[in-house]
Amino acid sequence: MMRFEKQPIQFSPISLGIESNQNIVLIHQNHRRIPITPFQAQYLNLLMKGKTISEVVLSFLSEGWLIRFGELYELLQRLAKENSIISPKWSHLSGEGEFQFKTSSEIHYRNEDVLGLLKKAPFFSSLSEDLLKLFARHGQIYDTPAYVQLCTQGQKTRDLFLLVSGEAGVFRQDQGSRKLVVKLKAPTVFGEGGFFLEQPRATDVITTAPAKVIRIVFHEKFSQVMNQEKARSLQQRFWLLHALSNSEIFKNHPAEVFNEIGSLAKIHQLPIHNYLFHENDLGSSFFILIQGRLQVIRNQVCINKLEQGSCLGEVALFVNRGLRSASVLAETDCLIAEITQNKFYYFLAENLELAKKIEQQALILLNRDQKR
Repeated sequence: MMRFEKQPIQFSPISLGIESNQNIVLIHQNHRRIPITPFQAQYLNLLMKGKTISEVVLSFLSEGWLIRFGELYELLQRLAKENSIISPKWSHLSGEGEFQFKTSSEIHYRNEDVLGLLKKAPFFSSLSEDLLKLFARHGQIYDTPAYVQLCTQGQKTRDLFLLVSGEAGVFRQDQGSRKLVVKLKAPTVFGEGGFFLEQPRATDVITTAPAKVIRIVFHEKFSQVMNQEKARSLQQRFWLLHALSNSEIFKNHPAEVFNEIGSLAKIHQLPIHNYLFHENDLGSSFFILIQGRLQVIRNQVCINKLEQGSCLGEVALFVNRGLRSASVLAETDCLIAEITQNKFYYFLAENLELAKKIEQQALILLNRDQKR
């Protein structure tokens, strides 16, 4: 099943116009006039010409413009409520609706080389041979049809999953309805929160297309490996998972989303008394503090201190094109995850609802910091 964001949208008869200096969408079937912003008019003009949501986002990025995800989302939501989106269905993006779940008899065990598949997958490919073999010994491959629930919100299970091929959706249950949080595309790992942190499942994970899945059953030997600190890359991923779960921007998103975000990040060491960047620098990266403490300095005065899970530089990605509003200095030795603007936008271009939520949270943090 192709992602909603990567499909051209077919609209019922509509047209763009301007009335009394106000951009509008005219809905032909009921003659309703919907006021929209100038940015929404630009987005809709491109969508009506056959561009996908993903193409619109990347088109703006290529021209040096920041997309307003909230306005794009609101535009599509309003058109959907007017029944002006013929296909693809808006419910596929919002995650509303019921699934006809498959039975366990339709899930087939596959006798295949688990170790070989793990070696080709991000996260696993960087691990030592011994650690890879440990994961492979406790892994099984399954051919899974669409609409199989792999994780259930609230359950305390510790299996780790690798989506080898196909597609799955991460859904949160809220007041009796199921909402799509993010779509997972192969190859991707999910279930880290339960596997490493013993956390209850924060969401449902459901295949949305036929998929090949490796299920790795937790064993105490994995805890021993973590305690003995044998795998540096696994440790750093574990630390990044902790940092994201403590981040004001990301903590309300499920652990399954962290895998996709973590795959975008490059991890750096920042020694004590070194600057990450300086006030008024131009930059196009977003940072997550994994370990250590940072000082935020404006006009040579420390205005804030940041600890594990703190995000910085998000304003550069969503608001002001990278102008740094303060300097950031390492108070201790630090471990930093960096995500470049282009990588983050490519990810958000295919996850519109998540993009809208992260943008909203970034603006809240910006408004709060401006009041300091």
